[in-house]
Amino acid sequence: SPQSVTLEGDTIKESCFFSKRTFKAHDIETIKINRRVLNFGRGQSAHSFVDIQAKNGCVISIEYFADKSPDIYEILSEWHKRNTSIGLTTQRN
Repeated sequence: SPQSVTLEGDTIKESCFFSKRTFKAHDIETIKINRRVLNFGRGQSAHSFVDIQAKNGCVISIEYFADKSPDIYEILSEWHKRNTSIGLTTQRN
């Protein structure tokens, strides 16, 4: 998971501990909400993520907590719509 994700104009920036990636809105192909089961030792836990996939195949995956950040999917979708004229494939699972 990224340490931080920032929207600045038509750019989304992802910062991890040892790397940084930047994408323009027109480089984004899809924004999806996905649910994954993660294994922790002997247990499993279901988690939701907002996955932002670039046209080059890179994915920014942000853990999504419906009770703490309910609007993150809508914020990202609106950001993309405002900063592109080509539209966006959006999917809610």
